[in-house]
Amino acid sequence: MKMIPDFNRIGSVVSSWHRGVVTAEEAERIIREAMDPGQYLPSSELVPLPQADESLRSVVALAERLEQKLNLLIRHQQVALPAALDPGVLSGEVKKLVEGNQKIEAVALHRRNTGATLFETYELIQQHLATKRDFRSAGRNAPSPTPDGSQNKG
Repeated sequence: MKMIPDFNRIGSVVSSWHRGVVTAEEAERIIREAMDPGQYLPSSELVPLPQADESLRSVVALAERLEQKLNLLIRHQQVALPAALDPGVLSGEVKKLVEGNQKIEAVALHRRNTGATLFETYELIQQHLATKRDFRSAGRNAPSPTPDGSQNKG
């Protein structure tokens, strides 16, 4: 069985970098991971991504150029993105879905709202869940207040 890199994933990362969604360093790290022979996929599992209809190519190109210009302006003016548009921040609605064990819906919503990749979204959700676990375990080990207001150490 012939094993090859996941070119769809690599293409998606390059596209995300091109749109300004990921930094060059993040893109390079993800591509290096995808090029690791341990990450190769059987060639039979890879399906070519569909090409855009010829009539849509000019619209897609225009949208990409506009997005690049907006990203440059945002960086130049040091404008903070609203959390709903920032691919590095989970919105309250996405967090509710994750906490309600609706992770697939949460991933879809975050990607639709921010343009983040599947990998970026997965990592962000895992980080959110790990933070919640750490917070819960820290809360159990914290001293509890006594009726007189002092801290009970055990």
